[in-house]
Amino acid sequence: MGERIHARILKSGFGSDTVILTALLSMYGETGYTFSARKLFDSMTVRDVVSWSSLVSNYVRDGRALEGLEIFRRMVREVIEIDSVTLLSIVEACGEMGFWRGGMSCHGYVVRRNIGSDHDALGSSLIAMYGKCGDTFVAERLFLYGAYRSIASWTALISCNNQNACYSKAIETFIEMQRCDVGCNSVTLMSIECSCARVGWLMQGKSVHAYAIRNDIDLNKDFLRSSLIDLYANCGNLRYGRLVFDGSQEKHIVSWNILISGYAREGMSQEALLVFVQMVPEGIFPDSFSLASALLACRDISLLSLGCQIHCLALKLLQIPNDFVKNTLIQMYSNCGSLNSACRIFHGRQEQHIVSWNILISGYAREGMSQEALLVFVQMVPEEILVFCLLGAKFIALHSSYCKSRMTLSKIL
Repeated sequence: MGERIHARILKSGFGSDTVILTALLSMYGETGYTFSARKLFDSMTVRDVVSWSSLVSNYVRDGRALEGLEIFRRMVREVIEIDSVTLLSIVEACGEMGFWRGGMSCHGYVVRRNIGSDHDALGSSLIAMYGKCGDTFVAERLFLYGAYRSIASWTALISCNNQNACYSKAIETFIEMQRCDVGCNSVTLMSIECSCARVGWLMQGKSVHAYAIRNDIDLNKDFLRSSLIDLYANCGNLRYGRLVFDGSQEKHIVSWNILISGYAREGMSQEALLVFVQMVPEGIFPDSFSLASALLACRDISLLSLGCQIHCLALKLLQIPNDFVKNTLIQMYSNCGSLNSACRIFHGRQEQHIVSWNILISGYAREGMSQEALLVFVQMVPEEILVFCLLGAKFIALHSSYCKSRMTLSKIL
């Protein structure tokens, strides 16, 4: 539809109107057509700060922060006046890349030019950027000495603490936020539920859940429902987690993944697999995380037949499964006694990781195949991996009944 409107604009003779072209640029970016947005931008004869900012924002939104920074560099070279909207995208890009020095430069530019002194979104974005770069000290100073504190800035500070594993501090910040009689939104509650889940504070997490219900906050917004399921799953209370999960008509894949992994982590493998097989009929296609969690459940109860089916599903959905799924497949097959299948997956990889080597060696050792375990060990790269597996190799040698294998190991060591 957007392309049709673009064509109509060109036919109507408005193809040189900067305002209309900038609106089209924004449309292409927000719908994910970054290539079309860039093509349109390059064809524009007149580019103002709005069109430049729109293109930078499009790249950052699309997860291409480096390209967004390159566009910003061109913008600076062409002496285009930078405003607070442009800086919002640049600060976000620096945060995504962990580019602390670039983010600090943007902060200095904001202070020197007094840009956005009343722009709360920019201040919150700077706090979030410092948090992503691991500089919680500056983030806190920026929050404390800010012009005023809004829900966005409080939430940014809570998220900053979460990202740096300061979960107790994040909860303290939330408590202080309530004392200051500042309201909160679904993003705030999602962040604080994450904090409670990480430290295992079930009662405090329940209180936040009750707060959301009392204040009629939509649990389906901003992954709040998923964070609640994560809280209950991490605290071992999967009955409540399942109730929260079932309370949603449109379930996001994140919620499915959290519930499946929660069941698998608690040793409730059958329940995990029952939830997994319900995904496709519900119109949700598993991703790599769902597949890996289901494979781990198959591993724990040695359910080889279903594991093979999940393997086929992974090949159909992912074409080339990632390392996480491949390692889980090797683990599932080796635990189920199908070491030939585990070897095929292992040798089918172009680059082997230490995790894959360890899984295969332990699989052979578990089946009492000490000689095969030693042969795999011999094939490893000693300079990189010997330190990690030395104790395991000695353990295998001690329990091996093959003198020749012992001699081989002795030569290596």
